[in-house]
Amino acid sequence: MDHPPKWLQGVAYYNGCLYVTSDDGDADQNKPDHMYRIDMSADRSSGTVTLERTFDDVIRQGEIEGLSFDRERDQFLLLYNRGARIVLGMPKGFYDGYTEEIHEVYVYDIKKHP
Repeated sequence: MDHPPKWLQGVAYYNGCLYVTSDDGDADQNKPDHMYRIDMSADRSSGTVTLERTFDDVIRQGEIEGLSFDRERDQFLLLYNRGARIVLGMPKGFYDGYTEEIHEVYVYDIKKHP
């Protein structure tokens, strides 16, 4: 991949492309995580990485997790966790106002690509 995303959390294949979620934001700084689309070369030996979505619309920044596609509705589903303070991949208590981690699924329409 050119410009590979870091801290991958989920991967799924849809309509000829790979999609990956990346825990590349910073919940402490209210910086969002992202999803990238990887368009594969004709021989499938390399891929071009494109930022597909910035998740700045979640209720509160936290930890991006996996994704899945609903092919019948042309939507993708994103699992997002918030509330737990994660340091170097390990839970270290909770943010103010939380006593447990909250797990949410967000549903988005899929962008059409040529």
